[in-house]
Amino acid sequence: MAAVATVSNLLHRLGGVYRDPSRVNKDASNLLRSPAGAHLRPSTAPLIQNDGSSTPPVLLFSGTVAMNFRGNTYNIPVDIYLPPAYPLKPPVCFVRPVAGMMIKERHRHVAGDGMVYCPYLHGWRPHNHELNGLVAELSRIFGESPPVFAKPASPPPMATASAAATPVNGHPPRYDDIVARQQQAAAEAARAEAARLEERRRTAAASEAARVEAAKRASLREQERLVSETRIMVTSKLEHSLHEMFREARKSISSDMRDQSNLERGSRAIEAQRSTLQNLKPHLESVHETIDESITEIQSFVDHLSSSSAQEVDADDLATPGDIHSAQMLELSAKNASIDDCLFFLDKKLAKGDLGLDVHLKRVRRLAKKQFLVRAHLMKIGQLKARNSIHGSAPMMTNETGKMDFSGGGGNVQMPLPAHQGHIW
Repeated sequence: MAAVATVSNLLHRLGGVYRDPSRVNKDASNLLRSPAGAHLRPSTAPLIQNDGSSTPPVLLFSGTVAMNFRGNTYNIPVDIYLPPAYPLKPPVCFVRPVAGMMIKERHRHVAGDGMVYCPYLHGWRPHNHELNGLVAELSRIFGESPPVFAKPASPPPMATASAAATPVNGHPPRYDDIVARQQQAAAEAARAEAARLEERRRTAAASEAARVEAAKRASLREQERLVSETRIMVTSKLEHSLHEMFREARKSISSDMRDQSNLERGSRAIEAQRSTLQNLKPHLESVHETIDESITEIQSFVDHLSSSSAQEVDADDLATPGDIHSAQMLELSAKNASIDDCLFFLDKKLAKGDLGLDVHLKRVRRLAKKQFLVRAHLMKIGQLKARNSIHGSAPMMTNETGKMDFSGGGGNVQMPLPAHQGHIW
């Protein structure tokens, strides 16, 4: 129904006027769907209080309420306002007489300004009362005592009994003349009353036609307003939906562009690495060949050693000096190591108590002097070989007998000097 949809739109437009908009929508929809509210139309308007102040725009139901008076049905024009505190506060009702009608003076339920007072409104309870019951109560109390009536027309002049009793030519009127004149006056009064009733009927018909025409125009304006509001609402929703769709599409495109950039950068890195590996492949192959050749040489050397290990070889023959200086260094190194061993065992004897301190000191002093001379001799020979060496240290090589040779192509290796440990100077 269009009126029910109008209520929802009006409540949406009013915003937060009502504390319980769902209850307002429910009561208003039930009223407009019922026969009692068939001639009511929803709209919005401010409510003027008795003190002259006004509320923000509230929901208003304008139209007519049907009443049954003496077997006939009449429509009473009313305005029903729902205050902001509805349903905690009762609705405010007014009777709005049209042209040619006026409010009945000293009516029991309607004041002179048209405001309605009735027990239903006075005893209003939010959980027990609603708009359908209010309209039914208004129809009942209006049917018992109509609040409006048609304005009276000016009464036509009537003949009086004195005129009927006026003498004619100085003689009293005859009884038949008086009766005829009374009948004539009664007929004229009846015709005047009929004319007055006809005028009242025409006035009521014109008023009803004007009300119906005004209701039609109001309905057309309301329909046009609803169409305009619906068009604006649909346009707004479409714009919002398109904006959201555009934003999501832009976000998706940006993400895809970032992914494409990352893929292209990764592809370039993989291509560069593949090119580097391809360039490195020949070098690795040559290194692999070199390693294979070295393994072959080592294997042949190991085989040679394995074949020659069957013969008993003296440990002193494994190292053969290449010159006199190397032979001297080897001999001096052996002496230095033997002195270290002697000092170690002297310290051990002293710790056990098998050797006296004075004897220990004498022997250590004698051995230390001898070791000092040995080490000084080794350092001199090392310095001499360092001056004579041009290419530095030469790698170990094997001579033709299979023994390790510490001499290089032009010089010999300086052997490391063992350090003394364990004794106290």
